[in-house]
Amino acid sequence: SHTLVSQILDDAPIDVIVTADLRTMQPLVAAGKTAENPTLLARNRLVIAVDEGNPLGISSLADLARPDVKLVLAGPEVPLGGYSAAVLERAGVDVRPVSFTDNAVAVSGLISIGEADAGLVYQTDLGFWNIDGVALPDQANVLAEYYIAPLTEAPNLDGARRFVEFLLSDEGRSLLEGLGFSV
Repeated sequence: SHTLVSQILDDAPIDVIVTADLRTMQPLVAAGKTAENPTLLARNRLVIAVDEGNPLGISSLADLARPDVKLVLAGPEVPLGGYSAAVLERAGVDVRPVSFTDNAVAVSGLISIGEADAGLVYQTDLGFWNIDGVALPDQANVLAEYYIAPLTEAPNLDGARRFVEFLLSDEGRSLLEGLGFSV
């Protein structure tokens, strides 16, 4: 989300933007880059991502603070990083990550190649990697909210509006639910 917003602010020819939080979308709104107000598209939950089979037996957020766990998190400047910090704060868990990444994909990727043992990712990320997930208790979890908006300088503004309309339709929402999002 963060990188895409920067590209749009630099006039990249993009029709539609979806960000993983409203805060990331705000610079585009402020710059007059969105043709319409952002609309809530879908929600997602966070999970603890672990290597296949969970070899370290990680079962809770508290386990992420263990000295034998190499933890990787998204950095605080990206939506996943903000959500991760909120989850850890709610749970009262103090961690020492070995690394911070600049996007959600990198967290899952580092775990899948064995460079890290665990991290916090979106629930929907699990299906794209050779990693497993450990559910978080509802009282500690947060709902990630994805926002969508067509862009004022879209090369195909009419098509962008129709695409947004489709995703917000019953058929589009059904597709999103099939990918693991809540709508």
